[in-house]
Amino acid sequence: MNPKENHVVLLCIDGAGVEYFKHSNMRIFREIRKEGIYIEDAKAMVPTVTNVNNVSIITGVYPALHGIFTNCYWDRKRRKEIYMEDQSYIKAQTVFEKLSSNGLDSAILTSKDKLLTLLNRGAKIALSAEKPPKWITNKIGEPPNIYSSEVNKWLLDAALWILTHIDLPFIYICFLYT
Repeated sequence: MNPKENHVVLLCIDGAGVEYFKHSNMRIFREIRKEGIYIEDAKAMVPTVTNVNNVSIITGVYPALHGIFTNCYWDRKRRKEIYMEDQSYIKAQTVFEKLSSNGLDSAILTSKDKLLTLLNRGAKIALSAEKPPKWITNKIGEPPNIYSSEVNKWLLDAALWILTHIDLPFIYICFLYT
């Protein structure tokens, strides 16, 4: 099975600035600018941290509506910092839930497991390179270190395998800019 033209792959490169892409000489970025959807002036949510921006992307709403305003907060009662990785913090419907309610399946792939546990609500397939399921490592091999640039290639290989073997109209991939 070949990936179909009506599939959508949304790629978030967490931590990368616009200047990197604007001046990149990599063929893939030239092709995306020429043929894909390329928004050079996209605005980030403030604060510009991973959870705020990823939840804004997958819900399509501002932090005031989706409920994620930072990566961590100070819990006064417990007197400790809490990382916001629980899905219950998200107050808006995700794109994965919207697709599912319309009978469509989706996938999310991330480098880190803690981001996956926050974002995966409603996705049929949810995997991280940090704790990959056996079925994907049997197909494409074990992932490299999650803090390496090679992990991004592994995530792309996983997405390509999914696109060519499982009929999913939407895949969200979150890379770490390394």
